[in-house]
Amino acid sequence: MGACVPELERFWNTLAPSMGMKKLCLDIRGVAYLDGKGKQVLKDILTATGAEIRADSLLTKQFAGEIAQKICVSTED
Repeated sequence: MGACVPELERFWNTLAPSMGMKKLCLDIRGVAYLDGKGKQVLKDILTATGAEIRADSLLTKQFAGEIAQKICVSTED
């Protein structure tokens, strides 16, 4: 994610106050690279919301596992 991480953080900080009881789903299907900073931002979002992660390939399922640890991960084949 590299240079996209600050944009993701800005977006999340803008969106978070308006979430209320809405369920968040992070779709990482098709993601080919995720650096440590990106994983941390996504992990922070998941911790704050209990969001669902959608992953489909072995790689994105690995990313989801690294991000979510004990949070339930939804996968689609």
